[in-house]
Formats: sequence, C-alpha cells, structure tokens
Amino acid sequence: MDLAEYGRFLARLTSAGFDPACVPLGPDKRPLVLWRDSAWSAGRRWDPRVQPHWTAEPVEGMGLLTGARSRNPSTGLSLVVLDVDQKSGVDGFATLADLELRHGTIPATLTVRSPSGSLHLYLSSAARFKTQAGQVGPGLDVRGEGGLVVCPGSWHSKRGDFYRMED
Repeated sequence: MDLAEYGRFLARLTSAGFDPACVPLGPDKRPLVLWRDSAWSAGRRWDPRVQPHWTAEPVEGMGLLTGARSRNPSTGLSLVVLDVDQKSGVDGFATLADLELRHGTIPATLTVRSPSGSLHLYLSSAARFKTQAGQVGPGLDVRGEGGLVVCPGSWHSKRGDFYRMED
C-alpha cells in the first residue's frame, strides 16, 4: 500500500468537499470488513497507519464506498465512478469515445489508472446512480449506490503494481 498516494487521493476528495468512506481491501480487492453495514457512512475511514489491528489479513489497499456514503455534505452531491475497461475483447475506451461524440465530452475530473490499464473517472451527481456493469455501454461500469472502487495507492498483487492518480 502506497500511503502517500492514498493520502493525496483523500486530500483531493476532501478539498472538493467530499467526505469519503473507505474500507480496507485484501488480495483480489476483497473488503476485509463488513462494509455494507450502515455503520460505514460518509466520513468513516479505516486508517491503515492507526488501525492495523482491525483485520488479521494483510491490507493491500483501500476501497472507496461510492454513492451517498461518500457525499459532499454541503451540496448533497454523491460520488459516482465510471470504470472504463478494455478486456475480453470489449473496448470501453471506444464505447466512451462514441458516447462523447454523441453527447459531449466528460469534463476534466479526478482520474485513476488501474494496473490493468482501466480508468476510473470520478464524477459527482445529485441523481442516485445504482452500481451496474455494462448497462451504460460495453466496457463501462458505474460505481454508485452500494458500490465500491479501489483507491489510488492500493496494490494489485496479480499485476504487481499500484493504482495511481493520473492528474
């Protein structure tokens, strides 16, 4: 776990007014706590430097709870993440380019690159989006209400690299 990168990520979200809720992840991006519990609400962050005893398993990363659990209390906006993948013959980047041609480009936003090359585009929304895979288009997943996305600074053991912020 790259704590400096994770810290920069949290600073970016909190400076934009969001109150992120984060949980520890183990190998294979599995949450190590019961994160669907209502106790994990906006602003509750598991701190790997202070609370390592919360889990017996090694922490490889952190997961951000999306939707209203990581909202901006001043505006009421929720965090929604668009996950753009390219795998198994499906090109989410081509799907996104097509959607942008038809509907306009996505504004500049916090972007995270995963070790596999996928992009996580962090967006805010007053609407409540449910977490869904492929319904927006092939290779595009939405992480909204009830969802979780891997934070920058997290280690991907299969790829041997970290999730990193692009900007």
